[in-house]
Amino acid sequence: MINDPWKSLPRGEMRRVEEDGKYNYFWASLETGQSALILFLPLGLPPPKDIPKLRNMDLSYQALPQPIFMVALKDPSHRNIFSILCQNIVRAGELSKDAESAFNASIARARRWHFLLKAGSAESLSLEQQRGLVGELACLRTLIQTIGPAAAVEAWRGPEGASRDFELPNLVIEVKAKREGAKPFVRISSEEQLANFANGKLLLRIYDIQNAVQPEGFDLHDHVNQTLAMCRAHAQASLRMETLLAEVGYDSMDDYNGRRWIITRCRTFNVKEGFPRVVPPVLLGVSGITYNVAIDACEQYLCDTDPIECLELN
Repeated sequence: MINDPWKSLPRGEMRRVEEDGKYNYFWASLETGQSALILFLPLGLPPPKDIPKLRNMDLSYQALPQPIFMVALKDPSHRNIFSILCQNIVRAGELSKDAESAFNASIARARRWHFLLKAGSAESLSLEQQRGLVGELACLRTLIQTIGPAAAVEAWRGPEGASRDFELPNLVIEVKAKREGAKPFVRISSEEQLANFANGKLLLRIYDIQNAVQPEGFDLHDHVNQTLAMCRAHAQASLRMETLLAEVGYDSMDDYNGRRWIITRCRTFNVKEGFPRVVPPVLLGVSGITYNVAIDACEQYLCDTDPIECLELN
């Protein structure tokens, strides 16, 4: 691939990205003058139900005689970094097992990278971010086994900025991941996080997660792929999973192979009256509260059986 694939491309024309590529990615210079990347899709591939709307790029699906997915740049001043984004999309797509997976990977990768056009960065996840993601994925897998991939993935709201990690019609779940052997506290990041849930039950689920540079256990990619495999039979759940992973900053191209994550214990607490917490309303002018909760002080609220494993949707 070249640094500026649109430089010598006249308006209204396109050129294949890789002559020997598995999938039909094309550089395109649109009649409007916009630089674009186009993926030609096979006939019969179901159209997506949800394509994200991004501030600096137009993502679109068009059911032409042959359907296409297109990523077009809105602001030409960002063309250098847009070319890097498009090359990354193509690399991710070419690693996919089939055209539908390449399509989904292209959408997810565009979502993952769009913040670069807003002066962001593409750094790998920190150790604490990895630990937190491992915990949320563990909870998600339990939900998938209980209520199925579509409902479980739809309930994963933390990556979208929700106060709690999982939101169901009659249940919300806040997940915390702590280092095994660390001080017996968990950090609560807002006054809303453990606030009463009017429509049902609130659970605090705490995972003890050990990490080490060793051959035992699973690296972050393993935890992600195990979860994705549980969604593979449901196209919409798979697409949403890719999008949410992009939102938390996970990139399958990053190197996480040297560190293993082992879940050693999971405890679930029923957050109700008397549970140690700060809840709204707080004093006028006070906001952004963070505080620690001592796990020992929560013991009387510990669930004897896992309430998620016997969960039923209304």
